[in-house]
Parts: sequence; C-alpha cells; structure tokens
Amino acid sequence: MTQGPWVAPGAPASAAPENGSGAATGGLPPGAEQGFPPGSEDQPVFRPDLRPGIAPLRPLTLGDVYGAVTKAIRANPTPTVGAAMLVLAIIALPAIGLATWFSRTSGTGPDETLLAGVAVLTVVMFAVVALQTAAMGPVLTEGMLGRRASLGGTWRAVRGRLLALVLLYLGLALVSLLLMALLLAVPAALAIAGVQTESDGLLVAGVVLLVAVYAVLVAGSLYLQARVAFAPVAVVVERLGPLAAVRRSLALSRRSVLKIIGIRFLTSLLVGFVQQIVYFPLVLIGAIVLALLGVDGDRAPALIGVVVALALLLSLALTVPFSAGSDVMLYIDERIRKEGLDVALVQTVFHGAPEPWTRPGPPT
Repeated sequence: MTQGPWVAPGAPASAAPENGSGAATGGLPPGAEQGFPPGSEDQPVFRPDLRPGIAPLRPLTLGDVYGAVTKAIRANPTPTVGAAMLVLAIIALPAIGLATWFSRTSGTGPDETLLAGVAVLTVVMFAVVALQTAAMGPVLTEGMLGRRASLGGTWRAVRGRLLALVLLYLGLALVSLLLMALLLAVPAALAIAGVQTESDGLLVAGVVLLVAVYAVLVAGSLYLQARVAFAPVAVVVERLGPLAAVRRSLALSRRSVLKIIGIRFLTSLLVGFVQQIVYFPLVLIGAIVLALLGVDGDRAPALIGVVVALALLLSLALTVPFSAGSDVMLYIDERIRKEGLDVALVQTVFHGAPEPWTRPGPPT
C-alpha cells in the first residue's frame, strides 16, 4: 500500500507539498525529479537531471559533448565563427595581399613565392586557431550556466590571456621539435653514413631505425597531445600561466588518456570531413571566377594561391570552433568526474554561489 507524505501531529495538511501523485517534492530545483526504485513503491529517491544550459550537470557522454558544442555555436555565432572571420578580415587579407605584391615586385621565383605564401598562411592559421581556442572557453562555460556570450564580453575575457596562450603553443611546439630532433638524430646519422660510405648495412639499419622511431613518434604524439589537451583551456578559463596550465592538464587527463585520444580522433575525422566539404567548393568557385575574368599569365599563380589560401582559412574558421569546443567540454567533463564540478555549478545556478571556474580543486 502506498503511503502519503508524513506530517507532524497537529500540523496543517497544507504543510506537506504534493505533486500530482501525492509524493512530496520539497525544494527541488527545476529539472530535478523524484522517482521510485524498482520493487520499492514507498521509498522515493532523488534522480537529478539538471540542465540549466547547454549540457546536463553530470558526467557527460559523447552525445552530450558534441550536442553542447553545437548548441553553443548556434546560440553564439558572433564570438565563435564571427571572431575567426574578424581575424581573417584584419590579418589574413592584408597579409595575403602583401605577400602577393611582394612576389610580383621583388622578382622572386615560384619556389620562393610558394615558401613565402606558406609562411604567411601558417602564421594566419595559427592566429585563427589560437583566437578560436581562447573564445570557446568563455562561450562554453557561460553556456553551461545557461547564458549567452557576446563578442565584446568574450573579448574582455580572453584579451588578457592571449600572450599566455601564444607562449604555451610556442613552448609545446619547441619541446616537440626538440624531442623529434633527439629521437631522429641517431637513425638519420646512420642512414647518412650508409649513403656516404656506400655501406648497405648502415643504410638498412638507419632506415629500419627511422621506421621504428617514426612509429614511436606517432604513438608518443597522440599520448602527449591527450595529456596537454586541456592546457589551453586552463590558460583561458582558470587564468593560469603556461607551465601551471600544463601541470593542470597533466593532472586532469590522468587515467583518461585513451578516452581523450579516441574522442579527439573522432572529432578530427568529423572536422576534416566538413573542412573538405567547405574547402573544395570554395576553390572551385574561385577558379571559375578567375577563368571568367580572363586571368592568365604572370598573375594567375599568385591569384590562384590567394583563392586556395582564403578557402582554407574559411574552412578552418567554420570548423575549428567545433574541435576547440570539444576539448573544452572534455575538460568540463573531467572536472565533473574528478572534482565534483557539477555540484559546484548547481550551487552557482540555484544558490548564487561564486562561479567555480577559477577555483579548481585538487584532482583525485
């Protein structure tokens, strides 16, 4: 027999709040519900599924991660995709135009022109990726609390972190290059010695060792990228310095490396597919426009290079927010699992507690 809620003797009947089934709900926050476990009709249990923003406040699934990023981009197109378009307008177009003018007036050959174009494109791509990575941090943390982010508010949140973010990327790149140089030095020396001395044994040993080192580099790169994946997020969200952010990422990613590698690999496949869908039509449209304008002769290679560069940068601007946002949501998930961030967010949303983003607890 199902019993109603207990009421103290002498208390008025209205003291016991009831829902439609007579079960007391008390002061549950919106989105929470009471249920009954199987086989126990009179023992209510609390089963929260709180979702004040773009994702539920509990450990996240892969669908939660991708769904939250998609919702955040759709709800905040200006500080996500719009920020990248702004970078393109401010940096990319003048830089590409300057490189084209320089190649035409300096008398450099096609190889030097290609090298200069690649260098300019690399710098602009780095700026786009760095800025979008920085922007997705505050966009998604605001989204978890049910808020929308503006371009001005996002810029105010990230402008003081750009230098630390650039130093982090440069430091990680330098460490990666040093490790590659150290690992490749011995097999490369053996291969070169084999060619110079015409020794088949040294050459074969060098090539075999190069293949083995390459396999180690691929596996090690995946592992290290997973371990430091949260460092850029920690720089922006927790406002840490580069070294502290790396230590923070190493702590949060512990015991979750395989999951992080798998989700980041799947994300890269999805993003790469979308990039190709965007990139090739843009290149085709640009080539058709150049053909209709009758561009040929010396101007054709430079203008085709501009079209290719712009198509690549536009495809990045449309897809990098998704990959960067996935890393931010994985960071949030690890903090939920290891630090109880979901409980802190409940306190923030429903009880007015300070936001917990810059108050990390020690990972367990």
